[in-house]
Amino acid sequence: MDDRDKVSLLQRVDVFREVRSDHLALLAGIAQEFEAVAGAVLMRDEEIPDAVYVVARGTITLRILGKTITLTEGAGFGALGLIGERPAMLTATVAGPGTALLLRLTRPALADLLVESPALAVALLRGMAHRVDTLVAQLPVHSPLALV
Repeated sequence: MDDRDKVSLLQRVDVFREVRSDHLALLAGIAQEFEAVAGAVLMRDEEIPDAVYVVARGTITLRILGKTITLTEGAGFGALGLIGERPAMLTATVAGPGTALLLRLTRPALADLLVESPALAVALLRGMAHRVDTLVAQLPVHSPLALV
């Protein structure tokens, strides 16, 4: 996968929705291709994530708050826990059959890039705020978190 393919994929991820194309190119430059076999656990509930993942090929299942969500090409996960350095609230597993291809942006590489580019950091924060708003909107009306 070349950097143009990576940029195209990153553009589809909601937390990168406000990131300029030149900054997406920087993210593509630090994104590592990562292939994982069916059944591999990429992130565990209550562990602090070490990377943000973007699905390039295959299917990932997220188990979060008793629900299962299926992610396919162009979906990302792990950003909220990575930036906040707080435990993930989900478990991410590669669904079968076969393998999944993901882009992996590690905490150290992303942190270095955000320090070097404050505009990228602001755009990422805006994208993360959008994700939080989307998640809160999906909560049941009776949930105390829905009032946030």
